[in-house]
Amino acid sequence: MFGQVPHTQYDLHFQVLGIPVRIHPAFFVLCAIMGFSEGWARELQVNVLIPILLWTGIVLVSILVHELGHALMARNFGWPPNITLYHFGGLASFQPSYGYTPTRSVLISLAGPGAGFILYGVVIAVEYLMAQQGIRQTPMMFYIFLQLKFVNLWWGLVNLLPVYPLDGGQVAQQVCQRLDPYRGMANTFKLGIIVGVGVAIVAWQKADETYVALMFLLLAFNNYQMLEQTSGRRGPW
Repeated sequence: MFGQVPHTQYDLHFQVLGIPVRIHPAFFVLCAIMGFSEGWARELQVNVLIPILLWTGIVLVSILVHELGHALMARNFGWPPNITLYHFGGLASFQPSYGYTPTRSVLISLAGPGAGFILYGVVIAVEYLMAQQGIRQTPMMFYIFLQLKFVNLWWGLVNLLPVYPLDGGQVAQQVCQRLDPYRGMANTFKLGIIVGVGVAIVAWQKADETYVALMFLLLAFNNYQMLEQTSGRRGPW
């Protein structure tokens, strides 16, 4: 999301469906922080480490599925991808070459949230089948299904907001450049600033989501920096 992710000696490397995957250790650190919940530990009647481990596994699977959506679509167009999971989430990288078009770029951007929505639907279907068979969910199963639905639905929707470089921001970039090739990138960053600040305010005041507010403030600031670089002496607005 914010440029190149540095390699460390503690990175995990493996492949999924023939696509190289690297996990930066910061990914696990942030998952542990976000997954810490004494309330869920009491609810599940387990050690506080259990919700952390469950949350980490849920986020790992969900983000990996999301990035596989991007990566598989890119590979379908003939551009070999690789995936990195790090502190801000995930990144599917590829080098577009022959055949690159705005339409294909949009399809790649939408394939990530789309894969997450499919996983959300799978979880709903599993819950439905369990209910039809009279299988009651244990508290642990309830927690896992609840968080899987939350991450893959709501994080996917958030990712579609037109804030660069989120997936929605990537789509907005293509639309803005199509409407105004000369100032398309500048308009993309302006939109990212406005939406990013707006989401941060709502998350802070209405939803009490400190992490979301800080993330979108950072995204808005990142868009402002890129806007200045793009606009140069002409002024950002």
